Amino acid sequence: MDERRRTVSRPARLAVRGAAPAPAAGEDEYAAQVEQPVVAAAELERAAARVRGVHSCRVLLRPGERLPAVVRLVAQGERRTAVAKDVQSAWFALWGLYVPRRCFVVTALRGTEDLGLAPRRLQLSQLSFDRSGAEVTATVTLAARGRTLQGRAALPSAGPAVDVRRLAAEAVLVALREVLPPAFEPDLLELRRVRVGGVLTLLCAVSGPRGEPLFGICRLRGDEREAAARSVLDAINRILPR
Repeated sequence: MDERRRTVSRPARLAVRGAAPAPAAGEDEYAAQVEQPVVAAAELERAAARVRGVHSCRVLLRPGERLPAVVRLVAQGERRTAVAKDVQSAWFALWGLYVPRRCFVVTALRGTEDLGLAPRRLQLSQLSFDRSGAEVTATVTLAARGRTLQGRAALPSAGPAVDVRRLAAEAVLVALREVLPPAFEPDLLELRRVRVGGVLTLLCAVSGPRGEPLFGICRLRGDEREAAARSVLDAINRILPR
């Protein structure tokens, strides 16, 4: 393995010390004149990802061609105008490959949400119970990407023992009405303990929009009320847009 290829394999960020030459005749003319090496797209992407400010790189390299048709970079906002030049210089320093900057498309990140770090699915944020008067009330709060939904369900406290698992599940369904189509009002069909792969879980069945039931599952870790709420949320999350 030659020395230049070993440099690409280092885990540290790539420090670009020198720039690619600024051709007097224009970048496209210069790229056509120099002897361009053959470098795999994956190698180019790995090297670009080590340049400061670059979060990801995708290279479109057509069969039989040595220059990428498109280089898509996702970069920190403050580095948006610099990363294309830095990646161009890094590739030239490593392999002598000269890619005109017109081939680069840079997308700037505004914050962590652009990285997909914020949860897209609705999450169970809070579950509480209140026993007052003749009723037991379950209240749930759901959250995703800065939005919160709240739902409550109540059952009479007198008579047979209240199924608090079902109450928690029903409260989740009430909270979800805000994000579901008006014609779709799911009902809780069943809650059942099921051992899957040797692990005890809580499985739920919820009526689906086309008559077919939706299924959700949550591992039992002690609190069956929370597991019931999470299993229903798991079932409905399957049909919500990502």
